[in-house]
Parts: sequence; C-alpha cells; structure tokens
Amino acid sequence: MDEPSGLERFLQRRADECDLSVPLFTADRFVVVAFDPQTGEVDSYGPYDARAAAAELSRRRTAFDEGDLEDVVVVVVPLWRV
Repeated sequence: MDEPSGLERFLQRRADECDLSVPLFTADRFVVVAFDPQTGEVDSYGPYDARAAAAELSRRRTAFDEGDLEDVVVVVVPLWRV
C-alpha cells in the first residue's frame, strides 16, 4: 500500500474525536470536508453552525458507507474569518 499523502494524513483526524467546546473549535461556522484516497477527490459542504455540521458529517458518513465507500474520510473543519 502506498504511503498516505499529507492531505490524507491531515484529514484522517476523525471529527468525532474533536470536542467542539474546546476553544480551537469555537469558530462560528464549519465546513464538512470529504476526501477519497482512491481518487484524490476532495469535496466540501457548508458552511454550517456546529450542530448542523455534526449532523451533516453524520449524514455524509452514512451515505458513503451505504455506497460501499468506507475509505472516504469525512471531517468537520472550522471556517475562520480572515
């Protein structure tokens, strides 16, 4: 098996391990990001508030699993204002 790319390693941090109450995750808006390591495709959905992002993450994870795409990584990332 090939070594995972830097993006793949970054996205493999599981969103359900993130505590949205921790100051790092106090952004107002969040984006759900899906990465397919087989194709290299990246998709993003949002922005959402924290609860809606968690619900969208769950919905996307279920949809990928039902489509036999268990290797697709789905995470929630904060969307910071610049």
